[in-house]
Amino acid sequence: MQKTQFKGVFLLLLTAFIWGVAFVAQSEGMEHIDAFTFSGIRMIFGVCVLLPFIAIRDKMQNKKLPDDKKIKLFDKKLLVCGGLLGVVFFFACNLQQFAFYYTGAGKIAFITALYMFFVPLFGLFFKKRVPWLTWLCVGFGFVGLWFLCIDPANLGGINVGDLLAMGCAVFFAVQILMIEKFAQQIDGVKLSCMQFLVAGTMSCICMFVFENPSLPAIGNAIVPLLYAG
Repeated sequence: MQKTQFKGVFLLLLTAFIWGVAFVAQSEGMEHIDAFTFSGIRMIFGVCVLLPFIAIRDKMQNKKLPDDKKIKLFDKKLLVCGGLLGVVFFFACNLQQFAFYYTGAGKIAFITALYMFFVPLFGLFFKKRVPWLTWLCVGFGFVGLWFLCIDPANLGGINVGDLLAMGCAVFFAVQILMIEKFAQQIDGVKLSCMQFLVAGTMSCICMFVFENPSLPAIGNAIVPLLYAG
């Protein structure tokens, strides 16, 4: 039992480390390319990683199934749910990415992490019971946010980047609640892939409309893009 718990804690720490370094990669990438460009390309990279995995896995599973029960690569439910999730993910990721124009990676990471407090808050609208300890954590979280974002000498210390990151946290909270509902009916990996595809496509459209992407600049940001993707 202790070995299993240790493994779980280790995996959580590893996940937190990878997630934290991604903020550094995002900040580094923004030195070469604009926000929509970074978001669009990183998400398309994510799709390129997940699609082959899904195709190979489905092919192996279909070998064991009769023709009338074979798994489809995509279906209507996946397209609808993944599409809705992708739109929310588009706003979450790009609000976060635009925040890098105005504030640092550490502050953005902290504010984004407040999604874990918005999740139970929004859960109240779905009549989900929230333990008192969760509300205590919410209080500590917002106290930490205050000291991080507010300059005591200047009560107007919250900047545009902080507000964008807060908006990102709200959208990520909505995304998590949607995933909780959709994942009960749809394969999680396929749902993630569709989410990346929709959000990446929307970001790439915005990239060509509002920005001026160039291959040399993208090449300079390729390492952060690959890591974040």
